[in-house]
Amino acid sequence: MLFIAVILLFVFSVFNKTEIETQEIRASVIPPHGIIYDNDLGSNLAISPDGKYISFIGTDSTGESKLWVRPVNSLAARPLTKASNQAYPFWSPDSKNIAYFDNSKLMKISLDAGTSLPICDIKSGRGGSWSKNGTIILSPDPTGGIFKVPSSGGNPEELIKADTSNQNQSLRWEYFLPDGNHFLYSTENSTTGSSATDAVFLSSLSDTSSKKLISASSNCQYANGFLLFVRQGILLAQKFDPDKLEIEGEAMPLSENIQYYDLRIVGSFAASQNGKLVYLNESQTNVSTVILDKNGKEIKKLFDQKPMYYVDFSQDGNKVAYDVYDQNEKNIDVWTYDLTRNVSTRLTFNKGPDFVPIFSKDGKNIIYTSSTSGGINNSYIKNSDGSGEAKLLYKFNFPSAALDVSPGGNYIAYMSQNSTGNSSAWDILLLNRKDGGKIVPLLTKNYNEQFPQFSPDMKWMAYQSDESGKYQVYIIPFNPDNPNSGTGGKWQISVDGGQFPKWMNNGRSVYYFTPGNKILGVDVNEKGSTISPGKPYLVFNPGNTNITRLYDINESGTKILATVPNGQKENSVLTLVANWQKSLESKK
Repeated sequence: MLFIAVILLFVFSVFNKTEIETQEIRASVIPPHGIIYDNDLGSNLAISPDGKYISFIGTDSTGESKLWVRPVNSLAARPLTKASNQAYPFWSPDSKNIAYFDNSKLMKISLDAGTSLPICDIKSGRGGSWSKNGTIILSPDPTGGIFKVPSSGGNPEELIKADTSNQNQSLRWEYFLPDGNHFLYSTENSTTGSSATDAVFLSSLSDTSSKKLISASSNCQYANGFLLFVRQGILLAQKFDPDKLEIEGEAMPLSENIQYYDLRIVGSFAASQNGKLVYLNESQTNVSTVILDKNGKEIKKLFDQKPMYYVDFSQDGNKVAYDVYDQNEKNIDVWTYDLTRNVSTRLTFNKGPDFVPIFSKDGKNIIYTSSTSGGINNSYIKNSDGSGEAKLLYKFNFPSAALDVSPGGNYIAYMSQNSTGNSSAWDILLLNRKDGGKIVPLLTKNYNEQFPQFSPDMKWMAYQSDESGKYQVYIIPFNPDNPNSGTGGKWQISVDGGQFPKWMNNGRSVYYFTPGNKILGVDVNEKGSTISPGKPYLVFNPGNTNITRLYDINESGTKILATVPNGQKENSVLTLVANWQKSLESKK
């Protein structure tokens, strides 16, 4: 009887086994209160390989950005460290560390210790990936190839060169396959964004020859037998055999309206190795460029566009120069806006991007940076009324942009990256047009020195530097006849951080911007060959005005250029998908 009972129980358990169905699950992940997901310059979204943590860059109402981590089994996220919206974080294979780009360095931070450590110097990162053998591959330069560096730190070694026949080619958005040897990477063949020749390639640490896999202008990741990438705003999955290293069948859609930054060909999505997927949907945020008074009240609305990098008041305050990205033409051009006539005029019509325009002191010329000849290395001058042809001022061999012009136009101060070749930090250089157009180094330390500004009497120069660990505003003496790097003194005038200095009141004070979209001023008391800076005071507080970015303040300190939301600003929706492969089964 017992034997018969056991047999019947076995038969019943085998033939009446209930199949447990694995379902696809989708959920919205809400950011911490007062924080928005910041992907304005490309995707900062990543998920740990074990699928337990989501990392992202979040910005608060004061404009401060941090790298955040949220466990998928928790409703709370925690900030790890300050970071910019060009951090582009990626995880270690054991899901215990995050690498990210910050202040011309590749950094790593431990989830447990919470301490950031430098890995190597970079120019401006465009993605990376961390192998299980301890090797990191990365793109340390927006216009270069792929490098490798030990995760413990060291000097990057070039692994794959960009195509020398295409001066604009950039290799970026690397991603290791599970074997820790082979990896994916993307090519961007134009400095103005996506193009028909962009593609996703396969290579390896052991053999750097490359194989084209997919024609797409997108980052690409491998997970659970599929390659994931974006095309025309749609997140696609393409079957891929990691053993044969070959794609199979046709790409299948996973989700539409994926957040995508065309200028750097990157979509906001990330996948773990255990069936979890996160992505951000595109959220249209309309902004207007406006002029505010010192109380934050809107004086004038200029246009419904967001300048790309820079906006500059003419000295008389009657015109504005700005750069803007045209989605249709896929290019950045320089425009001017006449405040008396309320008219915008396009100034440049080149195939390559033109950006960071600044007025000469008399308002007759505009100096801007262009990559017309490939790269981002050329400085041009053109009549501000649009007449005549642009003239080449100087051709650099490294990234650079003019930031100020002296009265009379004989001296132009530049912010340049890696000008000495010994460091990837930003330096301040001087173009001496009186002396045959020679370049003179002014500040070339191993930290970032940026945004130089001549005093009206040409005796001083204000600039920002992160030598103290955070950006502060400094003043050094300046001698046009014998330029040097601050011999005779240096004075820090900001107290708790400051950027983008501007001389005011005929050189008697300096205004600067702070986190939180405030503007502070410091009176500069000159005493012979030294100065005595006063105590910082509040010039502009946005109050209840919702400002997305401050750009400039006029010479009298009464008008502020800024962008503000044109309607209600909506945060992008972050979606978490578990078992996303299930949705593909019905599409096969």
